[in-house]
Amino acid sequence: MKFTCDRKELKEKLDLVSKVIPARSPKESLSSILINTEPPDKMSLYGTDINMSLNVSFTGCEVDEKVSFLVPAKLLKDIIDNLSSDIIGNLDEKLLTITSGSTTYHLSTQGLDDYPPPDIDWQRSDNAISIDFRLFKNSIKTVIPFTDKSNYRPALSGVLFDLRENELRIVSTDGNRLAVQKVIKNNIKFLNDQFVTNLILPTLSLSILAESESEGDIIIRFDDSKVRFDTTDFSIVTSIIDGNFPKYETVIPNKFVARATVDKNSLKDSVKRIMPICRGNGGVVSISVRKDKLILGSKSPTGIVSDEISAHTDNKEIDIMFDANYINDFLSVGTGPVNIEPSGEESPVKFTFTNNQEFIHIAMPIGEE
Repeated sequence: MKFTCDRKELKEKLDLVSKVIPARSPKESLSSILINTEPPDKMSLYGTDINMSLNVSFTGCEVDEKVSFLVPAKLLKDIIDNLSSDIIGNLDEKLLTITSGSTTYHLSTQGLDDYPPPDIDWQRSDNAISIDFRLFKNSIKTVIPFTDKSNYRPALSGVLFDLRENELRIVSTDGNRLAVQKVIKNNIKFLNDQFVTNLILPTLSLSILAESESEGDIIIRFDDSKVRFDTTDFSIVTSIIDGNFPKYETVIPNKFVARATVDKNSLKDSVKRIMPICRGNGGVVSISVRKDKLILGSKSPTGIVSDEISAHTDNKEIDIMFDANYINDFLSVGTGPVNIEPSGEESPVKFTFTNNQEFIHIAMPIGEE
């Protein structure tokens, strides 16, 4: 079998699939990438860690035979990363020869006997929706930073998909912060009968989606134990996390004691200015809402800092204390003016962006010691 393909396109697809392949695995075959060729011009790359799989296909190659084989993923990626011209591959028995310019590699391939059956033609459920890929991608990006990174609580390390009759809510929390991004019904197409579902998905699979590029819609198919994402460029199948997600709606306040609207960049720059002192105080920053301004401050054994920025306020005063990382993480996922609505000095605070009312961030203040 012989194939020829563009090195840049092969590298892009290989980079994507490599994200799901474990660096170490008790099963040697799982550290490999499955390559499928199909005449006259199609090649697909497939990788899995059992809980998640990713398949990406592309055309524009020249292929003379239909064949499937395994190649160590890291080795192949290292090779393609260091080449600079079109790739010519020849598979003879179990030996793959890769030629690019004046460079030639000879690699041993593996058989498929020990490899789990690919989930490429996955059709298990009629429950499916379609959403514009860019809208879905941006929605995921807003909640991923607020998942639990400790991995001690599996349910909190994932992202909740709460599909209702009138909207999809994508939710994450680490126990101290909560992020909710709504995708309204007008942006969702039910491919069969309308349905509702509530499940938790691994952050890794959604992070891959958030870092990927595709045009058109993404189709999401729901099964009892897995979910499949299909775009025009790739497919991801991921297992559902078994666990109970917190009743997030109970922590969203509906009454507030003050309100301030501030320019995002002004707030971001203010936090940056107090960080030299703030770092010596465990990252704690105070925010004081005053008439037409916010006063950010921090004090530590290294010094004291105070910084004022203009804001639109309702003339009610309050002092709250936060982990500065909470503010920076929130500011990283949106644009435009920021609304800050405290429900009390030691009660949840609601953060929103004026130009994205479908996204809310709830953070718990830090009490005075």
